[in-house]
Amino acid sequence: VSRVWGSSGDLTTPHRIGERLAHPDAQLERAGGYDHCWVLRPAAPGTLRRAARLTAPGDRRTLELWTTEPGLQIYTANQLDGAFTDGTGRRHQRHGSLCLETQHLPDSPNRPGHPSTVLRPGSVLRSRTEWRFPHLAE
Repeated sequence: VSRVWGSSGDLTTPHRIGERLAHPDAQLERAGGYDHCWVLRPAAPGTLRRAARLTAPGDRRTLELWTTEPGLQIYTANQLDGAFTDGTGRRHQRHGSLCLETQHLPDSPNRPGHPSTVLRPGSVLRSRTEWRFPHLAE
């Protein structure tokens, strides 16, 4: 696990995602943009904590993602080329979308220091992710 402070992966303070995509960075170049898992601040198992906050220009819309998961995968539609259309006929371009996926950490089964992904027969896995829109509560 590497630290993100000062790198193109440093999203600890607000930045436009598109600005960071242009940074010269070997990891961004290999993936064509973000397709990375961020390790979230540790919390007690089952504790819901904010993993991401996205704000549209002008602060008119805000999305917050809260989760009990230890990781957040961020993907910036690196492979889209306009060939895919949605139900309205709108073409989806490269870097025109953003995916936020809560998850356990990559390679967890081989990393004793990572939260376990082992689920034994008869055991129960509980995970919670909430999408919150604070601008709607105003």
